[in-house]
Amino acid sequence: MINALKLVSIQRGHDPREFVLVASGGGGPMHAAMLGRELGVKAVIIPRHPGLFSAWGMLATKPRRDFVRTALHRAETADIGAVRAIFAAMMAEATAYFGAEQGIGARRLSADYRIELRYHGQEHPVSVPADPATATVSGLLESFHAAHERAYTFRLADTPVEFVHFHLSVEADAVRPGLTPINGDGRTAEKALKGRRQVIDADRGPCDTPVYDRDLLPAGFSTMGPAVIEEASSATLVLPGQRLAVDALGMMRIAEAG
Repeated sequence: MINALKLVSIQRGHDPREFVLVASGGGGPMHAAMLGRELGVKAVIIPRHPGLFSAWGMLATKPRRDFVRTALHRAETADIGAVRAIFAAMMAEATAYFGAEQGIGARRLSADYRIELRYHGQEHPVSVPADPATATVSGLLESFHAAHERAYTFRLADTPVEFVHFHLSVEADAVRPGLTPINGDGRTAEKALKGRRQVIDADRGPCDTPVYDRDLLPAGFSTMGPAVIEEASSATLVLPGQRLAVDALGMMRIAEAG
C-alpha cells in the first residue's frame, strides 16, 4: 500500500508532506494511521461511513459527461477562431445530450475546457486549461511550456508545438445529499466508550486500548492514541503518539501529536 501511494505521489513529483490522506472503504481506516505516519502526511481524514464511500460518491457527484475531439493543428498556423469553433460545436453536442438524456437545460450546465498539446515528435501530450472566451494561441503555448516543465522538468522553446486533443467536461446542477452537523443528538464521550482491550503495537507491544463507538462520539471529541473507533462499515486504528479529533460534521482527523 505504501508503494502504491508513493506511485501516485512521490513518483509524480508530489511531496506527501504537503497533503492529507483521505481513507475510505471498509479496510482503509484500519491501515490509514500507519500509512500516514510512514508517508509523513499532514493528517489522515476518515469520512463518515467510509465503507459506503463509493455509494455516497455516486449520490453526491454531479451528472457529468466528457467530450473529446482530436484535431491536429501546428501552433504556428493555429487560429484561435478555429479553436473556439471546435469548442462551440462540442458544447452544442453537450447541451443536446443533457437536454435529451437528463432533461437539463443549458442554464444549469457548467463547462471546463482543456487542450492537450505536445512537442512535435512526442507521443504523450500535456493538458492545459483553455477557456475559449479568453484564450489566445500565445497564452496556450506559454501554459503548455510551463505545464511540460512542471511534469518533466524541461521545456523546448524552439521545438514546434502541436494542438492534439480538445477536451470538454460538462457538469449539470443536480439535487445532492448534504452533511448535517452531529451535535444535539445526545452524543457524549462517556456513552461512546465501549470498553478496553489489548491491541498489539509494532513498536510497543500489547497496549491497553480504549474502544469507542463512532456513532456516539460528539463533535469536538479528542483523544490520544492508542485507540480503536468502531462503526458498522469499518474500524479505525489510532497509533500511540497520534491525536484523534472529531469535527462538527463527524469527520475524524488523525495527526501526529508532535
